[in-house]
Amino acid sequence: MMHYRVEVLRYDTSEALLRIIVESPVDDEPIEVRGQVHGPHLDGVQTVEIAYPILPVPGMPAGQLWISEPLASPYRYRGTLALYQAGELREEQAWVLELRPRTAQ
Repeated sequence: MMHYRVEVLRYDTSEALLRIIVESPVDDEPIEVRGQVHGPHLDGVQTVEIAYPILPVPGMPAGQLWISEPLASPYRYRGTLALYQAGELREEQAWVLELRPRTAQ
């Protein structure tokens, strides 16, 4: 099972830019992180669902995700996260990303 962490590079009303970094690569061979999320989803609210690709970050065991105009409520995005080595799928898992607005401190 892959372990990963999500870094928020930018999050405001115009865009969310996230980096998904894999913590435990499969082995010494370089990996690519790819996938896709669909959303936004919020229980009881009708939304227009959009597919957003997770693109590999060259030279890093990471993928980058850009979401345009994230909404202010805590919305969920569902999809898959996949590891590739030498062009072959090595591991894939479903995941859920929840974006929440930052609170003023």
